[in-house]
Amino acid sequence: MNLRVIRVDKNNLPKEDSPFKTYCFKELAATDSWESSHVFNEIYNKRFLFVIFKEIEPKLFVLDSIKFWGFQDRQLEEIQRVWQETRQIIFDGVKLTQNGNKVSTNFPQSKINRILFTKLHATNTYYEKGKFVGKGSLSDTDELPDGRRITKHSFWMPKKFIKEILDGNWD
Repeated sequence: MNLRVIRVDKNNLPKEDSPFKTYCFKELAATDSWESSHVFNEIYNKRFLFVIFKEIEPKLFVLDSIKFWGFQDRQLEEIQRVWQETRQIIFDGVKLTQNGNKVSTNFPQSKINRILFTKLHATNTYYEKGKFVGKGSLSDTDELPDGRRITKHSFWMPKKFIKEILDGNWD
């Protein structure tokens, strides 16, 4: 069971995307079997308990409801595609693009992937691009198969998708 504590605004829009635990880049790239993958075992194959807290005034949230939910077979193709695309990017070599002190990657993003996407999972970022860039430390990173170190990442559910779940669109 995955427990998700969700804070929603007055319009029932979740305040943020919902992360899963970080994954190891090398392990994700090396896992060929969908049924033994991190995404299958920790995300797709589990039920969710959403505990929803609603904002009744700025920064004041009260328990509103709970919801049990699980991914459906009709969502399998997109989830597998995001998993496979993420694996392929890691295997082929993550592209790092630096803009000032910020670094972006070519991982699947929420603008394109409406059910699941990949993004960093750390407060402080730290990327090795010839030299280290960011305010984080080595402990905020994981090693890529090519030996570079970048900020730890995880899979996330976009807040718009969570709203659809809470609204009953995926029951």
